[in-house]
Amino acid sequence: MTMDPFLESGMMFGPYPDGTCFRLETCSVYRKVRDGVPIAEFLLLRERHGSSVVWVVEAKSSSPRPESPERFDDFIDDIRRKLFNGLSIGMASIRSRH
Repeated sequence: MTMDPFLESGMMFGPYPDGTCFRLETCSVYRKVRDGVPIAEFLLLRERHGSSVVWVVEAKSSSPRPESPERFDDFIDDIRRKLFNGLSIGMASIRSRH
């Protein structure tokens, strides 16, 4: 079985094998805390060189140029928060520690 493809920020993701994609924005843990908590779109479990690797995926259709340091720094900080929160909520959900 596979998870159906889905659209995020104008980009199509998937299909992914069942159990390898965790949609953060729609999970019950995030829905309880969503106000003021920026989050990535999904976690993806991949196999790489015989090891399991977790990708934290944030889909963006645009970004500021690095030549605009203030806007770019804010953008990078926002992405960092989304990736950290996404990984934290994903791990808490998987371990039932929420």
